[in-house]
Amino acid sequence: MAYIRTLSNGKYRVEIRKKQISIKNKTFSDKSDAEQWANDFESKLETILSIKPKKLKKLSPDKVEELGGMALFQKLGFEIEFLTLKCLVNEYTGQWTGK
Repeated sequence: MAYIRTLSNGKYRVEIRKKQISIKNKTFSDKSDAEQWANDFESKLETILSIKPKKLKKLSPDKVEELGGMALFQKLGFEIEFLTLKCLVNEYTGQWTGK
């Protein structure tokens, strides 16, 4: 849930919380910008939380960044690991016996 409060300097602070954990916060000079950012961010959160575990494992690095990045997924309790070609080659060559 997003909370928007007015600061003493006239700016607006948005705090996004989920299950009493602060997920992200940001300060804006305009209230409409704050509301827009809060709505967009909450939309991303709902999208992430609606993804089924099997599909979560199949997300590309680009899609994870589009939805808010690895830090956001970790704050929500999701562990995502990407297997790069370099890691796959290193794993394969470590197991290869030459036969």
